[in-house]
Amino acid sequence: MKNRLTKEGYKQIHQKHNPKGTIIVDPEEELPTIGIWLMPNNDKTGMLEDFIRFLVPEDDGKASNFVNWLQALFKE
Repeated sequence: MKNRLTKEGYKQIHQKHNPKGTIIVDPEEELPTIGIWLMPNNDKTGMLEDFIRFLVPEDDGKASNFVNWLQALFKE
């Protein structure tokens, strides 16, 4: 992202990840303000199914089976 934003003319790009999200403002107000928040929760590493597993209680077999099915479906 940093390379793309630099190419578009943004100069003040934060070097550190902000778990609350990042807002980049052009001080000269020539470029639009950019907000960056990465799915699924901008803090944890992993894929979307990892985030879904985090939300599903461990004892919910039906939901766990569905997540496993989704994961297998997209790995094909």
